[in-house]
Amino acid sequence: MCGGKIGKMVDHYEVLGVKTSATKKEIRKAYKELVKKHHPDVSGYDSSKYFTQIIQAYEILSDEKRRAAYDAFHFAGFFGSSPLFCGECGGTGFEETKCYLCNGVGHAMKQVPYGKYKVESKIICTLCYGSGIIKTVCFSCS
Repeated sequence: MCGGKIGKMVDHYEVLGVKTSATKKEIRKAYKELVKKHHPDVSGYDSSKYFTQIIQAYEILSDEKRRAAYDAFHFAGFFGSSPLFCGECGGTGFEETKCYLCNGVGHAMKQVPYGKYKVESKIICTLCYGSGIIKTVCFSCS
């Protein structure tokens, strides 16, 4: 249930099921209906990816400046060549995932020798450098 795909990019008008000439009111109405229908807690299936696409589509199409930029790419035929509207990373070019080494905490507790004793010490994660998040390149738009 992931409609609205063109190549690997998301067509926000298709996601919301509105025409390109839709008013703000029509976009908001479509958004509210889709959010109610596809909310992960309400729907009987894993709709989190599609739910995220609905939110991203609304964020872009409800803002006049972002919609104008989106329309410029969309109608000029450049759609799919810019990470600006990527459905996977939201246009950042990076995907963020929880660090698997520290489980997203940013540190680990480790027993280290302190003289003749062993002491619990907080060690900063060497994979995420304490942030708890690993950034990887988004392969959908790069």
